[in-house]
Amino acid sequence: MQRTSGTGALGLTNKNSLESVMGKISYILFFATCLCWLGGFKTEYPKGYFQHPVAAPLRLSGTFGELRPNHFHAGIDIKGAIGTPIYAAAEGFISKIVVSPDSYGNHLYIQHPNGYTTLYAHLESFSAGVRQFVLGQQRDAETFELTLRPVPGQFEVKKGDLVGFMGNSGHSFGPHLHFEIRETATNKPHNPLLFGYKVADAIPPRLHELKVYEMDEQMNIVGSRILPLVFKNGKYRLPTDTITVNTAQFGMAIKAYDHMDGVSNWNGIYALDLFDGDELLYGFRMDAIGQDESRFLNAHIDYLEQRNRGSYFHRCFKLPGNFLSIYTSEKTGWLSVGPGEIKNLEFAVSDIAGNTAKAVLNIRRGVSERNFAPGNVPYQFFWPYDRSHQIEDFRLYVHLPKGVLYENALIRYGTKPPATGQFSYMHSFQPDDIPLHRAFSLGLRAEGVPQNLKARAFIAQVSKGSVTNWGGQWQDDGMLVAPVRSLGDFCVMLDTVPPRVQLERFYPDMRRYSTMSFKISDNVSASINLPNLRFKAFIDGRWAMFVYDEKNRRIQHTFEETLGKGTHQLRLEVMDAMGNIAVFERDFLR
Repeated sequence: MQRTSGTGALGLTNKNSLESVMGKISYILFFATCLCWLGGFKTEYPKGYFQHPVAAPLRLSGTFGELRPNHFHAGIDIKGAIGTPIYAAAEGFISKIVVSPDSYGNHLYIQHPNGYTTLYAHLESFSAGVRQFVLGQQRDAETFELTLRPVPGQFEVKKGDLVGFMGNSGHSFGPHLHFEIRETATNKPHNPLLFGYKVADAIPPRLHELKVYEMDEQMNIVGSRILPLVFKNGKYRLPTDTITVNTAQFGMAIKAYDHMDGVSNWNGIYALDLFDGDELLYGFRMDAIGQDESRFLNAHIDYLEQRNRGSYFHRCFKLPGNFLSIYTSEKTGWLSVGPGEIKNLEFAVSDIAGNTAKAVLNIRRGVSERNFAPGNVPYQFFWPYDRSHQIEDFRLYVHLPKGVLYENALIRYGTKPPATGQFSYMHSFQPDDIPLHRAFSLGLRAEGVPQNLKARAFIAQVSKGSVTNWGGQWQDDGMLVAPVRSLGDFCVMLDTVPPRVQLERFYPDMRRYSTMSFKISDNVSASINLPNLRFKAFIDGRWAMFVYDEKNRRIQHTFEETLGKGTHQLRLEVMDAMGNIAVFERDFLR
């Protein structure tokens, strides 16, 4: 078994496996020593400054810090119906307006004189003055999607002024208001419920399952199991009084959700503490999470449980590359138990209203040690989490910056000759379920790409028959290089197929309809690096406003009263990330 570091691919520069052992131990000690306990720097939040943005008691379908795919939820989701009025939480001015087919959809920001900015997202529409301003800007730019930054004073608001209407725009799957409070200077979201908002909540969190990990001396997980938690005599307990681990080191994760009066949602918890007697072994508070640290969620949770089962477990020990600021203990949560020793541990899980659920458990060291059978898993690359790594070969280039990984990784690498439709060897990096915090550079040497189609070439990730386009830039040496943020199987492919335009509501005679709509789609999924499908529509040669709902792949036009009676011509142009264009052109009667 060999590990590579520095430059090289298979069989190139090798280092002794002792490097990974010592590296693992050193980064655990360094992390435990250097992590700051943030509890001593508690922020004082202004209570009563912000009013409810919805004129009704707050009923939440999402809480701050809730666990979501690849990110923590940065605000609260307030339940309601489409068209519910949304009001400014305090005086200030509208500092930013965004119209987007994904993410937060229609949303705006209000900057306040107290140093905070509020965000109102997934709106159905803006208030009248803002709506007219946005429409004018869209017409001038001939685009639906835009970001606007009005000058201070252009849209001043007072507390309680109407700013928009609740909707379901963007990446939303039910009508609600996503509401955030951010520190203006840093753009860091803070928990809105710390600002004095009251939510009816007399229900403590519920604890569902515990996951126990057995670890070797280098803190590599060598085994795990999930155990149900049962509520008995006022506390959650394991089905048996004591469970056994067969390693000296172990860790735990817990599945827990908060519940509130009058709503059925399973919301995110606010705080968790793990105690050994009076000693705090691990803890966090969902007070504030910077946007630049939100993706550390993949180190905070058991990533494999989320990926494979859609199940969210709070990992109660810190990976060495996890630099979240939410933790309240200087300890790492890695636990040890000696021969014959029994650990008496307690979890305390709380919501922001102060309701707490507790779980007590006893963990004993087994008599027999687990046989680790080291060296049975083949690998070709050792990728360190705490320094950069580079591979250069004739067909392959990889540059892995420091901070891509949350812990050291052993990578199995292999190649296959090109198959039909592929213009490079297939390069496989496994396992493909290792979370990456940010992108690394991947370069593949292409073979046989026609010169006139080089602009249509891209780094393709192929998984179970589906293809993801990561883009790519040609280098002078013939390599196609792209930033990618996942592992798996990669090759160079071409995309010469234009997007698909499917009629949803369009007929030769549109006199009985107030809207027309189409579904648009592409043959290849675009990665986060690349733009969404872009489109332009013209009626009688003049730009026409179509609204794009990306989650439903729908574009829709509402007819304006100024459109005269008679025959009109529609021209719709849809372009994908590779520049392929589909044109739909048809006459209709109005």
